[in-house]
Formats: sequence, structure tokens, C-alpha cells
Amino acid sequence: MVQISYNSSSIDGVGLAGHLRTHALIARTIFWHYPHYHDQGSRPARALRTGPRKYIEHYEDHRIELYDVTQDIEEHHNIANNHPNVVQEMRTKLSGWRGIVKAQMAWI
Repeated sequence: MVQISYNSSSIDGVGLAGHLRTHALIARTIFWHYPHYHDQGSRPARALRTGPRKYIEHYEDHRIELYDVTQDIEEHHNIANNHPNVVQEMRTKLSGWRGIVKAQMAWI
């Protein structure tokens, strides 16, 4: 792992190095916001991981994905249609976080 100096009061997050070394399940919810395209194929989306579940919302087509990553680590089986209450709960958490950090929205 790389050691760098930074102002920790300006960062929303925690260090993941210990979790990566031990493969421990992270107890905290992790949020992603990726509002742009990348030349390697990435598309605008936002996501969150909490416990065993990972929720992904695509900005282009509003497609929703939900995975239990402890059972489906390669994310091949989208279970969103089977768990509408979980989808709504995770969407609400993600929207709340986006407002708190003032994340810029994509213009598609």
C-alpha cells in the first residue's frame, strides 16, 4: 500500500487497507458516485455496498442492479426484482448520501 499525507478532515471515508489485507467484511456502508464516461468503457452510475448487498443504479437507462456479493461475488445474478423493499431502502440511502456530500449529477 502507498503511504501519502493528506488532510483527513476533508475526506469522506476510511482506510480500506486493513480490510483488503484480512478480507474482512467492512461494517460501514460504502458509496460510489461515478457521473461520467471513461474511455475504458465505464458508464455513469452510482452504487452502494452495505453488508452483503451491493446496489447499482445506472444514470443512462435508470437500470437497477442488486447483488448479494457473499453468494454471487462475480455479480451475475441480479436479485433486484426479488427484493423491492431492499432496492427502495438502498436508493433512499444513496440519495441521502449524495445530498450530504453535494455530489454533482450527470447530464446525459
